[in-house]
Amino acid sequence: MNLKPDSEDLFPLLSSIEGTYEAAKAHSRQVDALLGFEIEKTEKSITDPTAPWFGLDSDVLQTPYTELRFMLARVNPSPGMKLVELGSGYSRLAHVLEAHHQGVLYEGIEMVPERAQEAIRVIRSRNLRSASVRQGDLFGPVGFPLGDVYFLYDLSSKIEASVQVVEALRRVALMRPIRVVARGLSSRQWIEREAPWLSQVVNPAHYGNFSIYRSG
Repeated sequence: MNLKPDSEDLFPLLSSIEGTYEAAKAHSRQVDALLGFEIEKTEKSITDPTAPWFGLDSDVLQTPYTELRFMLARVNPSPGMKLVELGSGYSRLAHVLEAHHQGVLYEGIEMVPERAQEAIRVIRSRNLRSASVRQGDLFGPVGFPLGDVYFLYDLSSKIEASVQVVEALRRVALMRPIRVVARGLSSRQWIEREAPWLSQVVNPAHYGNFSIYRSG
């Protein structure tokens, strides 16, 4: 698939690019280059072996743009809402959101400094005014972010961190209704097992790689 920077739609649904996951990953690599990402270089610059997902191939590390588009289409956030991506990596989601859901605020939280800095660089270069990225721990001095929709990927293998995330989401849900998009087996299993207030009050919507949960 030959893409150009001025293509009408850099972020199509998977069905429009042959429907295979390999095609989706190849498409994402093309889009990364068009947006100006230097992901391979950035990953090689990470020297802390304790960094989340250290040493993973970028295709494994990141969710393809076409899948992000599909996830957002299922959520369909309204203008004025705030979407928070927990463990945002390179914040690919912000670019899809800008293209297809304008007026929705984006905040990405990324622990690894190198990834956060690269995400910020590309967001600034494209002048995404509704997007911001914060580098640091979810539970650092700034505190857990308030949002309307949370994107959550495979939770940490550390039980304490997983408990903290689920409890923080519960506290937010006491103040406002939230939706949680959980991608990955461990995140969904943890919510189903440990967060009945999220998984058993309102029936979740399950898809191939992700589920969407709503607070009561």
